[in-house]
Amino acid sequence: MVKYGIDFLRATSYIINMVTTAQKPQSSVTSQRRHKQDYLDGGLSIIAQDGHAEGVTIARICAYLGVSKGSFYWHFHNRDDFVRALYDHWATSAHGHHYDRITAEAGGDLRRLLSGLLRYWDENRYGAIDRALRRWAESDPTAKQAVEIADKTLMKFVTRAFRDAGHKKKEAARRARLLIGVGIAEPTIAHIPRPGVPLDELIWLLDFLTA
Repeated sequence: MVKYGIDFLRATSYIINMVTTAQKPQSSVTSQRRHKQDYLDGGLSIIAQDGHAEGVTIARICAYLGVSKGSFYWHFHNRDDFVRALYDHWATSAHGHHYDRITAEAGGDLRRLLSGLLRYWDENRYGAIDRALRRWAESDPTAKQAVEIADKTLMKFVTRAFRDAGHKKKEAARRARLLIGVGIAEPTIAHIPRPGVPLDELIWLLDFLTA
């Protein structure tokens, strides 16, 4: 009787152990799987760290996120597919998110809005990514298209801000184009002496344009 009782307990323990073990791989796979957004944000972070886009490889992005390559292929067919998605993300949603935030924080005030935009430009992460993708665009048609989309979106955003402040269409476009042109060019002429730090120089221009 005792023997049967012990055997029953052993069998029960074995079944519980089998069920628990069978559930573990599924839990592990779930924990490793990342959202598509994670890969895109991770790719931009790698570009920001490196200052160039050459390091964005499947192995690097998987190591950065701590996932297997199988998880990567759940979302993307190959590296080219990932890079195209990365371009699109940077050109549209990545900028759009920040523009919405900047607009909300400005509360309808033109100077506060443009000041928020300049501070966003001055962030090391944004500047590094922007410069890297512009260099990439010189040899990659898809990157070039993404840069053009991003610039047109920015132009529309800044022009709208000047229009909302009362400037006529042509005047608003001129002011927006000047601000954007100086903002983009500033990092490329860092070798030319300036009176203050880059952000101070852009704020000076902002004061001039909003006077």
